[in-house]
Order: sequence, then C-alpha cells, then structure tokens
Amino acid sequence: MNELRDYVDSLFIGHRKTAQTRDLKEEIYGNLEARKADLISLGTSEAKAMEQAKNSITSIEGLIDGNKEVDCQQKTKQLF
Repeated sequence: MNELRDYVDSLFIGHRKTAQTRDLKEEIYGNLEARKADLISLGTSEAKAMEQAKNSITSIEGLIDGNKEVDCQQKTKQLF
C-alpha cells in the first residue's frame, strides 16, 4: 500500500478520467514524493514528512476546471 498514492487518488474522486487528469495526477504525486524526500533529507521524520507533503495540497479544484463527473439520473430527478 502506498499512502501517498492513495491520498493523491482521493483528491481526484469525482473527476473524469482523462489524459489531462491522469497527467496532473502523476505530476502531483511526483511533486509530493519529492517534497517528502526533501523533508526527510532535512531531518524530518517520515511520518511528519508525509503529513506535511499531504497538507501542501488538499484540493485540486483550482487546478481542474469543468471536469466534474455528473450523475445524469440525479440531475434529472432534481428537475422534476
């Protein structure tokens, strides 16, 4: 189990799976892995480095525009 990979995956729940989101997901994962490694190299414990890396990005809403999955059945029910 990769805690950081799972965390990044959770950020993308509800978004369409496209080439762009896949690329963004990999970029974010790579950046968080690098941040965690940098913090560890500076003497931060692995647990604290993981926490700080995850806290550095808590949402991707500002990075993805108009890419939410829509439940058409739910939207239809709301109309009636």
